[in-house]
Amino acid sequence: MKVRKLFAPLLVLMLLLSLTACGGSATAEDNYYSAEMDMAPGAAPEEGLSKSEVTTDTQLPTDRKLIRTIDIQAEAEDMDALTQDLTARITALGGYVEAKNLYNGSTYSGYIRRNMSMTVRIPADKADEFISRVSENSNIVSSTEHIDDVTLQYVDTESHVKALETEQERLLALLEQADNLQDILALEERLTQVRYELERYASRLRTLDNQITYATIHLSITEVKEYTPVQKEEPTAWERISKGFVRSLKNIGEDLEEFLIWVAVNSPYLLIWGVILTAVILLLRRRVRRGSRRRRNPTPPTEEKPE
Repeated sequence: MKVRKLFAPLLVLMLLLSLTACGGSATAEDNYYSAEMDMAPGAAPEEGLSKSEVTTDTQLPTDRKLIRTIDIQAEAEDMDALTQDLTARITALGGYVEAKNLYNGSTYSGYIRRNMSMTVRIPADKADEFISRVSENSNIVSSTEHIDDVTLQYVDTESHVKALETEQERLLALLEQADNLQDILALEERLTQVRYELERYASRLRTLDNQITYATIHLSITEVKEYTPVQKEEPTAWERISKGFVRSLKNIGEDLEEFLIWVAVNSPYLLIWGVILTAVILLLRRRVRRGSRRRRNPTPPTEEKPE
C-alpha cells in the first residue's frame, strides 16, 4: 500500500512534466514560424508557398489562372490577302501583333517561296474565334496547344504583395512616431527594401495578368501554289500509283518551266560564252587544217649549186 501511495504521485508528476515539455516545444515551433513571418519577404522562397506563408485565410481562387500558348503552321495561296485579313481581324478582336517576320524569297532562286511568321496576342476568350478565321482562309498543316496552370504561382505572388503593402503601412506609421535618428535611418532603410520588393512582385503580377488575359499564338504561314492534301484514310495501291504518276508529270513540267526560265534569264551570259566558244573552235579548226595541208604537201629540200 505504501508503495502504491508513493508511485501514484510520481506518475502524476511525470505526466505533468511531459505535458509541459510538449507545450514548450510547440511554443518554440510557433515562435520559429512567427520569426520567419517577421523576416524580410525577399528572403523567403519565391516559388511555391512555404509553411510560414500559409495562413488560415489563404484560399485558391475558384477560377484557375491559365496561360494558353498555341503554335500553328499553315499554308496560303495568297500571302498578301491573308496578311491583310488577319491584321484586320486581330484589331477587331482587341489583340495586337507582338512580333512579325516576312520573307519575300531569294532573287537567286527561280521560284520565290514566301513565308511569314507572327506572334499574336489575342484575348483568351476570343482565341478560338481567331483560330477559326485562320482555318477559313488558309490550310492548317499542324497545330499545337499548351496550357500552363499558374494558379499557385499567382496566389503566392499576390500574397507577397499584400504582405509587403501591410509592412509598408506599418513602417510609415512607425516612421512618423520615431524621434531617434538611428531608428529613423533603420526604418527608412527597411522601407526602401520593402518598396523594392513590392515593385518586383507587383511587376511579376502584372506580367502574369497579361499572360493570362491574352493568349499567345505563334503563327507560321508558307505561300504555296496549291494546298497540301489532308489524307484522312489510308490510300489504296492504285490511288498511290495514280497520284505518284500525276505528281511525276507535274514535277517534270515544273522542271521544264524552271529550265526555260533559267535560259531566258541567263541568255546574255550564254550568248557571250557562245561567241567566245565559237571563235575558239574556229581557230582550232583552222590550225588543224593548216597542219593537215603541211603533212600532205611537204616542201622539197633546196639543192646546193656547185661553185
